[in-house]
Amino acid sequence: IDTSAGTVTNGINNYGILNGQVLLGSNTLNLLSSAEAVATQPQVNGDITGAADSIVNIGSDSDATVFTSNGNTTVGNIDVASGSTLALASGADWAATSDTAGNINNNGTIRLADGTAASTATIGASGAVINNGSIDLTTFNDAGDTLSVSGNY
Repeated sequence: IDTSAGTVTNGINNYGILNGQVLLGSNTLNLLSSAEAVATQPQVNGDITGAADSIVNIGSDSDATVFTSNGNTTVGNIDVASGSTLALASGADWAATSDTAGNINNNGTIRLADGTAASTATIGASGAVINNGSIDLTTFNDAGDTLSVSGNY
């Protein structure tokens, strides 16, 4: 999906599976669970990139979403809503790199997604990683699990 050349009003709402790279440009990607099938969670099987004013929202205040990353993300801002989870696959690198703020705002949960062996993942921001939720490294309790935070915490 390449929205980098245009503007998407009210963002892209993904309730399903996106295969391949997502080029957001200056747009917003909302990763939401399906209201019709509670067990259906959004997937992006590829990297997500965007301009300094792009945003990735995981869940919303009325939609508890569990999003498992299957790639790297570099966008302007990343927001995890209260009740929602960003589960980072091993090797995932999620970065908010806006020129002015570049924040990761966690009001939900950030955790490692892989329970088969020691997992490593990185979150980072040119602004700050703001944690008003939880960062859970106890889900799988694998020896050697590492979550690195780059930038201000």
